[in-house]
Amino acid sequence: MIDSNVSLLLPHHIDHLIAEGFTTNQINQLQALGVCSITQAEAIQKGFKVWAKGDWISGSGIYFPFTDGFGQIRLDTPITREDGSCAKYLTPCKAKAQAYLPENCRVITEGYKDSQAGTLQGEIPTGAIAGVSHYKALPQSAGLTTIFDSDGWTNPNVISNLIRCGIWLHGKINLIPAIPGQPKAGLCEYFKAGYTKEDYQKLIQEAYTPKQFLLEWVQRFALIPQKWLSAAIKKAIALALELLDDLEQELVLNTLKKATKFSIQKLRAIWEQFQQKIQEKHNKLKQVESSSIGINPKEARYEHLCKTLNLSFEYCATNQTFDSWVFNQIFASGKGNWKVMGSAFYHYTGVAWQHVDDEKIYKMIAVATEKVFRLKRFKEEGWVATYPYATKAHIESAFGFCRIHLLLENIPNNRHLRAFLNVTVNMVSGEQMPHNKEDYLTSYIPYNYVPDRPIPTHFHEFLKASYGSDMIPVIRAFTSMFLDPTAPYGKFPHLLGQSGGGKGTLGRLWSSFYGNSAGCGEFSNLATPEGRYQHLTGKAIFAIPDVGGFVQGLRAFYELVDNGAMSARALFSSVAPSIKWNVRFWVASVDHLQIEYAGDGWERRAYPIPLLNKKVQTDPQLGQKLETEIADIISWALAMPSQERDLILLAEPNNERILSVKLDAALYGDSVKSFVDLCLRPSQPGKLVNHHILHSFYTAYCKAHNYAPMGMSKFVSHLKLILPQNFVPRAWSPTINKQRYRIPAHWQYMSVLDGVFVDLANSEKENAYNGYQGTTEQQEPQWICCKSKCVEGGLELFGAFWNPPDGDGGGSGGDGSNNPPSTSPNQPSPNQGTGEQPILSQSTTSGCNSGGNRQYESNQSKLDSLSCQSLKPNHSQAVQAGSTVQSQSFGIEEKIEKVDDGENSVSGCQDFPLEAKSPGQTDIPLSESQAQQTGQDNLNQLLALVRDKLMAVQTIADREAVEEEARKMGLPTNWKKLVRPLLDAETLAFLKSLKNTQTQSISTIPVQKQLTSSFIAPNGEALVELLVDKGNGETLVLPLEYPGSRGYGQTKEPREIAKKLVAIQSVNDWEAIKQKYGELRSLWVWRWYFNESDSQKLASVITGKCEQLYLDLNSRTFSDKVSQFPEEAHSNKEFLSSTSVTRDCKHSTSINWLISFLEDLEAIEAPHPRFESKEQLSALFQQADLLSKECSDLLLDVCPDYWERLSIAIGNVCELLP
Repeated sequence: MIDSNVSLLLPHHIDHLIAEGFTTNQINQLQALGVCSITQAEAIQKGFKVWAKGDWISGSGIYFPFTDGFGQIRLDTPITREDGSCAKYLTPCKAKAQAYLPENCRVITEGYKDSQAGTLQGEIPTGAIAGVSHYKALPQSAGLTTIFDSDGWTNPNVISNLIRCGIWLHGKINLIPAIPGQPKAGLCEYFKAGYTKEDYQKLIQEAYTPKQFLLEWVQRFALIPQKWLSAAIKKAIALALELLDDLEQELVLNTLKKATKFSIQKLRAIWEQFQQKIQEKHNKLKQVESSSIGINPKEARYEHLCKTLNLSFEYCATNQTFDSWVFNQIFASGKGNWKVMGSAFYHYTGVAWQHVDDEKIYKMIAVATEKVFRLKRFKEEGWVATYPYATKAHIESAFGFCRIHLLLENIPNNRHLRAFLNVTVNMVSGEQMPHNKEDYLTSYIPYNYVPDRPIPTHFHEFLKASYGSDMIPVIRAFTSMFLDPTAPYGKFPHLLGQSGGGKGTLGRLWSSFYGNSAGCGEFSNLATPEGRYQHLTGKAIFAIPDVGGFVQGLRAFYELVDNGAMSARALFSSVAPSIKWNVRFWVASVDHLQIEYAGDGWERRAYPIPLLNKKVQTDPQLGQKLETEIADIISWALAMPSQERDLILLAEPNNERILSVKLDAALYGDSVKSFVDLCLRPSQPGKLVNHHILHSFYTAYCKAHNYAPMGMSKFVSHLKLILPQNFVPRAWSPTINKQRYRIPAHWQYMSVLDGVFVDLANSEKENAYNGYQGTTEQQEPQWICCKSKCVEGGLELFGAFWNPPDGDGGGSGGDGSNNPPSTSPNQPSPNQGTGEQPILSQSTTSGCNSGGNRQYESNQSKLDSLSCQSLKPNHSQAVQAGSTVQSQSFGIEEKIEKVDDGENSVSGCQDFPLEAKSPGQTDIPLSESQAQQTGQDNLNQLLALVRDKLMAVQTIADREAVEEEARKMGLPTNWKKLVRPLLDAETLAFLKSLKNTQTQSISTIPVQKQLTSSFIAPNGEALVELLVDKGNGETLVLPLEYPGSRGYGQTKEPREIAKKLVAIQSVNDWEAIKQKYGELRSLWVWRWYFNESDSQKLASVITGKCEQLYLDLNSRTFSDKVSQFPEEAHSNKEFLSSTSVTRDCKHSTSINWLISFLEDLEAIEAPHPRFESKEQLSALFQQADLLSKECSDLLLDVCPDYWERLSIAIGNVCELLP
């Protein structure tokens, strides 16, 4: 329905548009474009008026906007003009006509409504002009198709303007087909009659060239009414004289004789009359051009004096400057065949505008300085001719003066035109047109255009012998690209092969297409504005033959290949305008080129065309034979369908020879790609690799293969372009408990071939692959590359790894993400059977900042005495006995049995070092986006849920229920601070009043029994609660403020406090302890000072009849016993295997213990009874390993950086232990 809130149209105008075939949604779109109703007063004010009966008159109607300053009104009531004609539509009085051109416009029609019908219903962007005679408002030579109303066949005014519009646009033309009951049908009537968008597309495709349309029109003269027949004949003859040759003109006269009652004599008389008018117009134009070189009015007074002195008046410059004389006499005052385009002089030759070198212009001016004179009168001698202009200053001044005055500012769009020796061809429509200087074509092909010729015999044999039959479609595509200005830019052919194989023959043939408009040089010629002006001005093709060695400085060349605007500076000019050069390039070399920064663009733009690896018998007459076939070669190339050509130019090649050459070229010119191809392989497990180990290997590879290695920063930057999906950028971990850690940039899913790199410095050490470990026994690694172990194929394997073929069963490889494709069960790993084995080195801890990394590395040797089990307790793969590799975790160097991954195993492959892994941690690390999603999005959702619940709180019990639910959700300890900004002021005030009310009522409650207990929420928050029995059967749960560790470690009587905590019997007891010792850390910390009997007593007091609380506390007191009696550790297994405890309870209990263990470690500031020795710490670490099996996923959700923090805390505690 029509949006009434924004409707700008009156109801009867909406009804009119609906009657024209527009839907309500389309009418809303029209209103969004500015279509609206307009009153008579508004119309007159905006200039929509007609002079009649001595006054300006107008009317109300629908306003259609063409541009911001031009539009058209469809009047509700037509107006009668003074000449008796009826005005149904009005445009602004005395306003310059403008066209409506939507984005990507392809078609032009008459009227705004019809253009919107073509756009909205035909789904082809359609523009409009307000009347058939307004075609010059359209951009000249735009190549658009024009479609006018169906009455054109019988209306000579419409048909004449339609043909001239096609000539103006260099496009095709057509008419709407006749529709019954609609004598003047436009596109609105066309679609109302049932025609579809497919019919509209077909109507456009069947359009005529202006020449074809004229010949078709004269065949239909029998349909023209008698009143318009005479005018139609005159217009047809006038157009025939303009567009057709002599034979075609005779055909038109004979056709008109048959279709009309006019005799051939009368038709010839009309024809001669129009021919005479054309000749007179031509003579007048020629006279105007020649008159510009005639007598200058300023010098006319000296003409008689020059005759008297026997001087040529043509060279007199007495009453004007020399600059003005050169501009008027040599360059015809800018009205002749001279123009300046892009700071360069061009002269029109009758076919195209040919570039004239600056040196020639200087020469012309210099010659004139010797002839041009100035008359001067002396007292004794009278009038004498002087020659003061023969100086360098006058030459340079005249050159600059003329370059400014001849400058052509607005060059029409002519990229779709190509000039040949005989005709100019519209490469989009195929129309052939006479040469026109107004097209401003600056190059032409000096051969006649003959369409649709087959491939010439000698050229075909040459291509098969030198390049092979499989290269012929590619060569044809590039030949068409050189000839067709509408072909896409961004590619150039690189001819590769031995000398004498045919590179130069084909390249010179391409260059010969343009004669003097072909250039030749080196890459360095194009690097500067001066060089580009000198070598590319006036050129259509540029050759770079016989290139070799190391090539650098190609950025400008890449931009020119893409046809980007590049600056140019002419001689003695301070201006360097940016120009689109429209130049094509070809390159030839005997071997691959070593390109500086090849990954920057050479591989993407260069299209290698290899010669056959065989000696070709040289034909001394081949050049002459091919020269005679050039016209046919051009015709054969241009006959290639543009879609087929563009597919070859833009798509990746599928020819095996070309693919092999492209790969060889990439490896030859790029040391990093060569390193990847010969040394690296994709690895299915998510191993993390640091920059420094990769660069060390790369440096060793370059030394062995005689490459100049890149610095580490450039190496990493370039490797990211080669293996983008293997790179993981630096990131921050999610914020947990007000802490977050820096995750350094690294690489993943890669391994190195077995035996390629050897560490000489530590080859006899047990940890040779790890390099320097912070001890004097281990040295920095000294890598060397064994060239005999390098094997080709890495680049292809990485490509297959991320983009598995169809039906491979791989996961999401090739989708642009950093998630590797999972290997199919029936498909071997990319590395299987390639002779690869794991390689290890120093690892950095994922999730730590640089300071954390140093802290972590310094702790690696602190627990060497601890023996722990495997860091992969959940690993499901089978273990092969006897084979071991080394890994590192939390600074603990340990033996891990080598696993067999089944079908996905990487047999014999050297893996890069594993990052520090945790029990239960998955192989593939969290990426930055995954970490942010887990740590931020989920947290925001939970906080929003808690906010909604808090806003619904009415009582203290409601608030306590929300807090309990928040604890169960696993929110951070500071969740109240995080949720506070989400609450409104009224809710905050109400919650504060509830808290004050609760605090004030504590002292008045008659206490009969009080219990204390300690809870650890799944997020690790330690809470202390008082359960107060009010005496009326209702229990009040009072959460106490969690003070953190502010008071911990500062009290000198911990055991005394512990005894008093056990003896708590009332609220007053608790308040007395707080008053004497200050705020205490939770009971969960102080419980470690209880002896075994105290713990059991506290348990019996606290638990009461609460079975769930008993389970929680029992697991904790049992863990306390474990810290003192490691031999009883097997009891934890009994707890986890118990069938009487639910799975949720096991998860909650395990998370509580693990988080508490971490908090206690991080809070230690002095020797502590729980951690009296490394043996006790080792036993507790075993318990952490055991419990993590039960809740590994939940632990990572609650605290993603748990194992990194635990590693650092263990190192700190070890420093305090004896």
